[in-house]
Amino acid sequence: MGTGGVRLGMARAYSVDLRERAVHALLTGMSLAEAASIFAVSESTLSRWKHLVVTGQSLIPKPRPDGHGWCRLLMKKLCGTGGGTRCHAGYASGDVGKRMASCS
Repeated sequence: MGTGGVRLGMARAYSVDLRERAVHALLTGMSLAEAASIFAVSESTLSRWKHLVVTGQSLIPKPRPDGHGWCRLLMKKLCGTGGGTRCHAGYASGDVGKRMASCS
């Protein structure tokens, strides 16, 4: 967690192997709740993965942003600015207070 309960950075994507095993369990009769508990994945994520398989789509994770996109989104949400590298440097160093003060 970052400062103030705002999560900074992104978690790694679940492996394709985990996705396949979880969906296989669902397709062979395991409940969403049980699969969520066993595979440590949310029910909504499992539902999304099952939908992908049932509709013939891939379980391979999509490419993720370069790591700077989170900051622009966070700044836009918190203070209506687009952010940028200045923002990223401030958040990366944990200096949230100074950056937020510049929003007003």
